[in-house]
This record gives sequence, C-alpha cells and structure tokens, in this order.
Amino acid sequence: MSTAAATIVITTHNRKAHLRNAILSALEQIGDNEVLVIADACVDGTIEMVRREFPQVRLEVSDERRGLIVQRNRAARISEAPVLVSIDDDVILPSRDIVARALACFDHPRIGAVALPHINFIGDRTMPWFPVLPDANRRWISRTFVGCGSALRRDVFLQLGGYHEHLFHWGEEVDYCMRLLDAGMAVQVSDGHPIHHFPVQQDRHTKARNIYLQRNSILNHWYSAPTPFLPGLLVREAFAAFGRSLARRELLPLQSMVLGWIACWHKRHDRRPVQPAAVRLFLALRKRQLAPLDEIEPLLAEIAGARQTLAVAEPTPVTVPAGS
Repeated sequence: MSTAAATIVITTHNRKAHLRNAILSALEQIGDNEVLVIADACVDGTIEMVRREFPQVRLEVSDERRGLIVQRNRAARISEAPVLVSIDDDVILPSRDIVARALACFDHPRIGAVALPHINFIGDRTMPWFPVLPDANRRWISRTFVGCGSALRRDVFLQLGGYHEHLFHWGEEVDYCMRLLDAGMAVQVSDGHPIHHFPVQQDRHTKARNIYLQRNSILNHWYSAPTPFLPGLLVREAFAAFGRSLARRELLPLQSMVLGWIACWHKRHDRRPVQPAAVRLFLALRKRQLAPLDEIEPLLAEIAGARQTLAVAEPTPVTVPAGS
C-alpha cells in the first residue's frame, strides 16, 4: 500500500519533450509524493522515454485513445494517495513547494479542491491566472479551478462520481466544482508560486476540439442545473450559439449546439440537479472571483446539511515540510 501524501498525475498524448520537463519538475517537489504518468495511446516514443529515463515514475499505458477526462478518472481509481495533484503534460512546477502548499490547504474539512495559480506562456506573451489574495491570513475560495493544475481530495472525487466522461474534452472542471459546492465543499486558491503552463498550440483550436465547447456547456447544464434554472440556461446557450455562428460566419457553434442536444438525450437518465443554493453560491463566486472561507462557511454547512450525500472522514492536517 502506498504511503504517499499525494499522487502527481500527468496524462499525456504524444508530447514527449514537454512531458520530460513536467516529470522532472514533479520529481523535484518536496514531500512524499508519487508521480503517475498515464500514456494515452502514445506512439511518439513517450512510453520508451519514461521507462528509460524515469524508472521511479509509475507508468500506465492505454493502447486506445480515451481522452484526458477518462484518464484522470482512471488515475483516481488506481491511486492510493489521499490527494490527487493533476497537471497538464505541458506544465512545469517552478518551485519545489507547490505540491506541499496545496496539500496544506486540505487541513480544513470544507476544502475539497485546490486551484493552482498559473501563468500561460504563449509565444512571447504571458497570460497570468493567479488572483491576488487580499489577506494572506485567510483562506480564499474560487468558484472553480483550471484543468492545467489542481489538487483534489481523492475520496470526495470518487464519491461524487469523478468527472463526467461523456464530456471527453473541455468543461469538466466547472461541472465538478458545481457538484463539489452541492456537497458543501469548496475550492481554495493556493498561495503557492504560480505553475508555468506552455500550451501546445499545434492542433489546439481545430474543429475536432472546438466542437465540444457549446456541446459541453449544454450538457453540463443538463447534468446539474436545478429544474427551475434549466429552461433559461438552455435558451441562453441557444442564443449564444447563434451569436457565435453569426460573428464567426461559420456553422461550428450551431453544430456543437445540436450535438449538445443529442448528448442530453443520450444522457437523459444521468441528470442529477444540484441544489438552487449551490447554484446561487457558484454565481456569487463568479461575480466576486474570490471570497473568504470564513464568510461562506455557514452557507456551505447549510448546503451540506440539506444534501447529506457525503460521508467523508475529516482529513488529517497536512504540514508543509520544513525548508519550503
């Protein structure tokens, strides 16, 4: 049985050079961590590189392309560590205490996930995502995390059903964080150093990828929106699809919308609406960007009491190792 405090999960598909840098930075993290690489139908020498250069890394190989969402769910099932730290294969952890600082956030039972601040490096441009925490002595809550870097309580993730795999690509974070709020838990923003994200631009905005945008927005509403909210949200998505189609002079947003309706039909038995109070809190966090945990904790407790779906043991406090 693993004694690791965290499993650092990297899913990858044919990005050998980027993956090497991600693994190197993951292995530099202080603390007792396991590094898990899931090779998703890689044919570029990735598997051989990991086995040759990083024998200490746990490698899982998928011969069939399943996609990032499915593979991250798989990582949660096969890991034994209490916390999953997921990073993209084009991410570098520039400071050795990033994982340790994320783990320290889980000493509060209302924290179910941690958002890792990040900086996107695209060509000669830098695009930061790291909200300035107004008071370092308080815990700050965001409505969601970004998929390139996050930490999740594994027990909560599994009890909530993980990511919805039918999404395949894009939008899984918002959907999961909505369900997390519905369980009375929240996403804390880490006070650690921002991770560095180098998004691979090749094939990043192809039709095959962008076809999921409108589809998954519709499907996420179908999965989780309370019934009184659902008609208005679906109408809004329809107007958004028509607006994008006109603005871009292309049919892709409308095609994506139709795929969304078809997906709703296929998943008609999987609808699990969250509480209206969870939606209102989510929208309030979106408007405010950050809120102190002590301010919203009573509402989280009220939401959790109404739902009563989780039976999660309180986590043991995690101490940031000395020297961080």
